Amino acid sequence: MLRLEIPGSPLPKQRPRFAGKRVYSPSKAEEKRVRNHVTFQLPLHYKPLKGTVRVTADFYRKDKRRVDLDNLVKLVADALNGVVFDDDSQIRHWVANMHVDKQNPRTVLTIEEVEA
Repeated sequence: MLRLEIPGSPLPKQRPRFAGKRVYSPSKAEEKRVRNHVTFQLPLHYKPLKGTVRVTADFYRKDKRRVDLDNLVKLVADALNGVVFDDDSQIRHWVANMHVDKQNPRTVLTIEEVEA
């Protein structure tokens, strides 16, 4: 079982934006930030999980502003691809909770491999 903590207010996955003929994803920077924090916390020589995965995510935001929980989950799942597990399609169980913590906004993840 892995327990990971990502500091900072959790941000939702955003839709792609269009600028003329160019398409860009504003969420890529946030995904990279999450991935960097996770990679730093993983044990040395960690290999991504291969089997079925259960993820519990507790999102501690600094305010009660409305945000879709599924977009918070999607950004974290995409950021963990290839780092904690091979692909987010391995996730068979998700538990996601949203809390308010003005003093210490963060995301706390518990990830474990489970039987299918």
